[in-house]
Amino acid sequence: MSVKLALFASIAAATGLFVSAQAELDPALAPDFAPACGIDRADNADGFVLTAWNELSSASSWSLLVTQSTGGGGFDISQSGDVEFLETGDPVLSEMEIYAGYSVSARLTVWDADGLAVCSDRLEV
Repeated sequence: MSVKLALFASIAAATGLFVSAQAELDPALAPDFAPACGIDRADNADGFVLTAWNELSSASSWSLLVTQSTGGGGFDISQSGDVEFLETGDPVLSEMEIYAGYSVSARLTVWDADGLAVCSDRLEV
């Protein structure tokens, strides 16, 4: 009995972690059909550039949280705004240069006009 409870608790904990990580997303969205958004990394001479992008035409707003950590501490950079597509269809929401030596965690969330998170991406560097 205790083995079954321990197994159930382990499964529940693992599922809870997954659910909490995805809690902001619309549960009706299947992963195969979820709108496209993301965070890309491109290396350069000084470090790298993070580019947050969105290809969902019905998106209304977005938020990008970048946490930079060094050996002596860390700090957050938060950017957000309304999604405004240019006539060229440019999907870039934000570009940010990160200098070498930082450990970085970035999270992008895109919401629709009703305030429902419809796409999310996370990058650890």
